[in-house]
Amino acid sequence: MTSPLFKKNILAATLLILITFSFQPINAQKKKKSKKVKTEASTEKKGDKKSIIDIAKKSVFYEGLFAIYQDSVTGDIKMVIKEDQIGKEYIYFSQIADGVVEVGAFRGAYRGAKVFKIEKYFDKIEFIFQNTSSYFDPENEVSKSAAANMSSGVLASLKIENANSDKGLYLIDANKLFLNETFSQDQTCKTS
Repeated sequence: MTSPLFKKNILAATLLILITFSFQPINAQKKKKSKKVKTEASTEKKGDKKSIIDIAKKSVFYEGLFAIYQDSVTGDIKMVIKEDQIGKEYIYFSQIADGVVEVGAFRGAYRGAKVFKIEKYFDKIEFIFQNTSSYFDPENEVSKSAAANMSSGVLASLKIENANSDKGLYLIDANKLFLNETFSQDQTCKTS
């Protein structure tokens, strides 16, 4: 038979050993985790830019005037601008799919149109509103100062996420362009 004092001493010694050894693996795990975090962060920085091909692999492609890629997991929209599309003017118009008739928003109603130009400015693609309400006759001398008191508004300035200079392609994040209703911010529904 063992005495109760002996059992208490063995129990206390066992607890002391367990506590001593249980803290060491935790410290070792913390050190390993911090090393892993550093290596993961460094690989994220290196692989931050995704190529157009990588994005196309996991996205749904919509062909049109501009190539649109929608991520099949997150729904994010990427748009490809071609080199020959830069500097040209485009017409944007919006139409209501469904709405409240009392406020003039009914199915099929047009909300207006804008003419915009796409320009490349350093590492950004800019969508610039073109003033269509003024015209200067090029034969008139006043036309030389046509741009003096009028400016074109920048609708959006989006960072180029990736570029393929061989093919003249620029990839931008189009979420800010379409989800914020950038082109139709000043257009309101008109009641008749």
